[in-house]
Amino acid sequence: MRNWYREAPQNVERYNYYGWDAFAYDQGTEDLNMTAMIFSHVSERRSSAYRMAAAAGFTDFEFVHTLPYAEVDLEDLKARGEVSPEFCKTYSLVQQQKFAAHALDFRDVARRASVQGHAWVALLEDDIVLTSPPSVASKRICDAITQVPSFCDCIYLEYCNEICEESRYHSRMQVVSTGLF
Repeated sequence: MRNWYREAPQNVERYNYYGWDAFAYDQGTEDLNMTAMIFSHVSERRSSAYRMAAAAGFTDFEFVHTLPYAEVDLEDLKARGEVSPEFCKTYSLVQQQKFAAHALDFRDVARRASVQGHAWVALLEDDIVLTSPPSVASKRICDAITQVPSFCDCIYLEYCNEICEESRYHSRMQVVSTGLF
């Protein structure tokens, strides 16, 4: 885990300094053989998001239109039981609408992917940044897919925006962290 923490800023710094040439030396990404569904909140980020996902080994891409937060009717969602009455109670209305719109986007795309029969899809943000060399990112994703227990239906790829000290790693599954083991 410590190596991952050291690696991320080094790779981001390398990317900032060299641009896309920072990854030119990296060979051997695996074809992930799954669709990368990229939530396109800001159209100017599409090119970068596409290049980051392609560098990691994704070969099939779909840019997903996102729900404008102003169209979210929180009272209707609460009345239908889709949002708790306590949902983000301490946030402003606009913040609540943004969180709800984001959650609805993910829910709808996950449902669509399931209906379309995808075994796995990657749901990515348009601000994706690889924090490791592409071959390492690709291998970690492949390892996670093979190591995750069969009862799981989701792998959350995140660079520790959760509470890391509470992460539990299985002794034989170095890339899978969960409270279930």
